Amino acid sequence: MDLFMIWGNLLLSQGLGFIAKPSPTPLNFFNNDDEADILWRNTNGDTSLWLSDTSGGFVGEDLGIVGGSWQIAGTGDFNEAGEAGILWRNANGATALWNSNGSGGFTSEDLGVVDTSWQIAGTGDFTGTFAAGILWRNANGATALWNSSGLVGFTNENLGVVDTSWQIAGTGDFTGTGEDSILWRNANGDTSLWNPNGTGGFVGEDLGVVDNSWQIAGTGDFNGTGEASILWRNSDGDTALWNPGSGGAGFTNEDLGIVGGGWSVHKIFA
Repeated sequence: MDLFMIWGNLLLSQGLGFIAKPSPTPLNFFNNDDEADILWRNTNGDTSLWLSDTSGGFVGEDLGIVGGSWQIAGTGDFNEAGEAGILWRNANGATALWNSNGSGGFTSEDLGVVDTSWQIAGTGDFTGTFAAGILWRNANGATALWNSSGLVGFTNENLGVVDTSWQIAGTGDFTGTGEDSILWRNANGDTSLWNPNGTGGFVGEDLGVVDNSWQIAGTGDFNGTGEASILWRNSDGDTALWNPGSGGAGFTNEDLGIVGGGWSVHKIFA
């Protein structure tokens, strides 16, 4: 039992009504050892994991060949197993999960065929349940969430139609509530957040217009505060972070300097 659970149980024993919850599973912890793993895909369809061996190295696990019509659309703990699973999408719209079976392997879950006008825009814990949901966006601007119900699949939440001048630029817990927000960017440079309101919906937060020479390169908790920052990259190579202010008071800018134009942000590991 970890310290957080011991503390929670102590408070309960004192009648303080505190209910301890486990920490959310990072997107790339596939074997529940609290160390990041690496998911690989070959051009021939072969798929494999490099699982951390707790001594600074990795142990390879071959997951077999998956036809090229299937692409990895995301990762996350979709079934509250405490271990990340793999979200797949087929070119024909078929959608599936490989959920961790708790012993280093996966069990497949068919999520059905979703019209290809819908694309997977991201994954995250949008409801504070410690299970990952799936964020969808339609070509017509419709936006929806599939919220995980743990072991019993997903429930659909319609988020309405958002003008297609707005695109989903990322997700992350920008407010420190344990629930992920949705980061939006408009073609005119306007930037905004949809922050969870604690009751299953979202509240918009306008972050202002940022010149289109700046593009959002990713999100993540870069300073260990438990809140996500926004990583920006300028066309001239300049790089910057917007770090969340205390108590949800907007963002503060941190200039990271100019990185040569031959370099681009490839991937941020959550």
